[in-house]
Amino acid sequence: MNDPIIKEPEDLLLRLLQDEISPEPEKLRDLPTFNQNFWHQFYRLISQEGLNPFAFRSLNAFRNANSVPDGLIALLTESYKVNLLRDQIRINCFNRIASHFFENGIPFVPVKGIALIQSVYASTHDRCFNDMDILVDEEQVENASRILTSMGFKMDPFRSEWGKLTSQYLNHHLPPFRQESLIIELHYKLLPGPSEDFSRNFLERRIGGFRVHEVPKPEPVYHSVFLAAHWHKHAQSGQNQLRLIRDLALLLGNESDKWEETSALSTVFNLKPAVDQARNEFLRVYQNMKIDNPAINTLPARTLPGLLNSVNSLPTWRLKLYWILDLVFPSKEYIRRRYPNRKNQYLFSWHLNRIIRLLFKLIRKRAVARPF
Repeated sequence: MNDPIIKEPEDLLLRLLQDEISPEPEKLRDLPTFNQNFWHQFYRLISQEGLNPFAFRSLNAFRNANSVPDGLIALLTESYKVNLLRDQIRINCFNRIASHFFENGIPFVPVKGIALIQSVYASTHDRCFNDMDILVDEEQVENASRILTSMGFKMDPFRSEWGKLTSQYLNHHLPPFRQESLIIELHYKLLPGPSEDFSRNFLERRIGGFRVHEVPKPEPVYHSVFLAAHWHKHAQSGQNQLRLIRDLALLLGNESDKWEETSALSTVFNLKPAVDQARNEFLRVYQNMKIDNPAINTLPARTLPGLLNSVNSLPTWRLKLYWILDLVFPSKEYIRRRYPNRKNQYLFSWHLNRIIRLLFKLIRKRAVARPF
């Protein structure tokens, strides 16, 4: 691995990621000296990528960790402790759900964050995620939904009645189930579009979960293919999630045999372009290779092309019309769910609020307050 000079916050973040899978002699021992502005930019970068707990653990490993500003260390320490507590709460919740699913004969497997924190991140507890993703047998979705409801979870409403008709084509999970700070995404397939075969094989190849109190785990190669495809989906919309590349690095490492096995499996399910481009990004991040990756759009998320792709993927003109009606005329229940503190939120003010929020989001990107 090359040893580039660390000049920018991204250089430091990439070096920390590289050191996580590097042999001990190649790891960086001492932090270079950086000014306060560098650390402000570094904090914004890791917050954007959801890598605060990882940065806390990595920076503390340096012999001169005291060169990091006290304010930054305080923020990262709090982030790590909060993430550790959330992990325990989510694992306990997931185990209760797993017990109910098993008792009712529902095949299932966790994916993404809730699976990874019980495997590759079990000793570090530094993987952030927002919701628990669970894949269930498509024929058991209604039963699984009833179980979550009986446990006190409440499913978000569909955007409208028209949205229910188009969701089977555009979505791959039900609206989120919520209970206080816990969020469950119940998947009947793993990816938008025709991914039924891949999802069925993913579920069938799960490891464990066939006996009481035995929590299933995704098969690593299948999980890697999914993570690459999931990264690819986000990268195409302008969100280059380093968390997912880190997941792939810890699952597959620098071992070409594992990457080739992942690539071969992805070919079977027409996901090879996604895996190839995820591997290119892995090489850029972990081996400092300068690769022009067409998957990544570094501009703001391409909302309009994404919407056009959604409507074009619908098979009939009637469904296209339903999709437009769903977009323009959300139900009162959906609006009230999004704005629970506003009792008289109507359609015009709904769209006006969304425009105002978008403008404020653009303004905040230009003027970000210093966190410490």
